[in-house]
Amino acid sequence: MSKKPAGETLYVILGLLFIAVIGLRTISTPELWTHLAQGQHNAPISFLASDSAVNTTWLYDKLAYLMWSIGKAPLLILLNIVGLVGAFVLLLRVSEKWGGALSQGFALLIAGHLMFQMIDVGPEVCMMLFIALFLYLLTTQKSPAVLFGALIPLQILWTNLHGSFLFGPILAGLVAAQAAQQAKPSGGRKKNQTNLSGTLGLLAIALLVATLINPSFIKLHGQVIAGIQSPAPVYHSSLFIEYFQIPALKPLILFTMILGAGGLITLKKRLPLTLTAIAVFGAFLVWTSPYHAMLFAILSLPFIVLSLTAISEYIHSSLEQMLGGKAKLVPGIMGGVLVLLFIASIIPAATGCAY
Repeated sequence: MSKKPAGETLYVILGLLFIAVIGLRTISTPELWTHLAQGQHNAPISFLASDSAVNTTWLYDKLAYLMWSIGKAPLLILLNIVGLVGAFVLLLRVSEKWGGALSQGFALLIAGHLMFQMIDVGPEVCMMLFIALFLYLLTTQKSPAVLFGALIPLQILWTNLHGSFLFGPILAGLVAAQAAQQAKPSGGRKKNQTNLSGTLGLLAIALLVATLINPSFIKLHGQVIAGIQSPAPVYHSSLFIEYFQIPALKPLILFTMILGAGGLITLKKRLPLTLTAIAVFGAFLVWTSPYHAMLFAILSLPFIVLSLTAISEYIHSSLEQMLGGKAKLVPGIMGGVLVLLFIASIIPAATGCAY
């Protein structure tokens, strides 16, 4: 693989720096203290023992309390940042096929602003990291031994860390469906694709079975389904809300959806089933509730890269007809705009003004 020009590398570095800066949060909400208490005492999550619910993050609670015992808040915050940045590094590898550094940089900028109001130190970063890790392995690895050997242990770990573990079998099933869709009507490739889709289908089933390996067995799945039917409140009330107004997130969500629709219209290649399906699902969730902004950002980033690339290629071809050779200046101008946007986004977050 050839090395990227220094300017293009800068776009990705600034994007990941922006993600790291917005992930630098103090522990200022009661959620993490609950996880630490659970990790220390393992008490039921209820006011009454008869009303106790299954703890869907029991392993995260144990590990969080262990890290707290070793390095207190600074270590937990650092690990939170590492997990967040690691998730986006993996997604950039997934999206390399669909766009270059400029599109990836703009996608990171959009994702960072989508997540800004929702990021906290907590198990949601585990959700983002495992989704990115599964996407990376499922889209880059073809060896059944590697897929089964890596994903099944990771699925067991994910099941005990966070209630989003059902995304594992779902992602494998989508990739299996995509492999079946790509099977050609003639030639030897059909057999290879059919074999791959069958292997991935078995993997999806194996991953679903692996989710049963947890202290609560099937009760954990019931708790997750109950959480979907009765989600946590989206907004947390505060006495100071009238004095410090939070910027509306819906306009950015709408802009991202329009951007995705533009990609659907202008892309000249066949749409990738997996990336399209998870982006649409993430859009549905976040439009229903901004509480899902972090999930939307991680599910949609590869598709945002795809859309940005498709739209930019369409615009560039139109400008070439109008401007001729001068159209070659447009990527450089857009790169300069992106750098300025990153600077304008990083400085307020780093200085605390954005909070």
